Amino acid sequence: MSEKVNTVLTIPAPGEVKLKDRPYPKIVPDYVLVQVEIAPVCIEHQVYRDFTFEWHSDAENQGHEGVGTIIEVADGSRFKVGDRVIIYQGNPCGECFVCKEELSPTHCLSIPYEVLQGGAYDDPHAILEELGGGDAMSVPGGLKAIEIACGSESGGFGFSKYRIAPEMMVQKIPDELPFKYAAAANCSCGCTFSPLTEHGVKAGDWVLAAGIGFIGFGVIIGAKYLGAKVIVLGRNEFRMDLSRQLGADHIIDPDDPTWLEQSHT
Repeated sequence: MSEKVNTVLTIPAPGEVKLKDRPYPKIVPDYVLVQVEIAPVCIEHQVYRDFTFEWHSDAENQGHEGVGTIIEVADGSRFKVGDRVIIYQGNPCGECFVCKEELSPTHCLSIPYEVLQGGAYDDPHAILEELGGGDAMSVPGGLKAIEIACGSESGGFGFSKYRIAPEMMVQKIPDELPFKYAAAANCSCGCTFSPLTEHGVKAGDWVLAAGIGFIGFGVIIGAKYLGAKVIVLGRNEFRMDLSRQLGADHIIDPDDPTWLEQSHT
């Protein structure tokens, strides 16, 4: 009987993808193991297209969104095998002001952005003296930190068959909700619904959405859910047609010199 492995998707060069087998993941308490059903593409498109990386990933480790089914839990877990879940990105500390106020794992104060984005290095995966010789990917808050915490050689990243997830970053989804819709709750609908509610958007309000891609679509969906009316600035007909299907009330061409006046009327 062959040993179980974890299959991951890598992007070894621009426009190229490759599947690789890695050791099967290991978990410790406060983490669960999920069999991934859908791993949406977010910023990973820039890796595939331009081979441009952010601090938390490299060619061998990609993906941060996902939905799937829990297949392993540790003792004392609040989840059980068989739970259908969405996995939110990152590995925040859970203790800082940002985490406790549930503002965003992206802005967890344990992530040393002043080092990662301060121009202290040319290679985003070089050894950083400011981190005591640590690799940029291994800093708190990143996905590599999940593997380190579990002593695992795979599973921290989204483009994996089997993914390790911190329990505080996992949420059960209703049995009747298809995975393909639940998958939108992360970097599309999820990251746009929060600012809509924080700004107090309510029924009868108007929302102006520009830069219509998967995040812009999330703005339309969230605003319509809250009962608002939506003006979309866009020029791509395919995306504008999708915007109409999602409920956009008005479409305005931003190249029209009167677009601002149109928005006000």
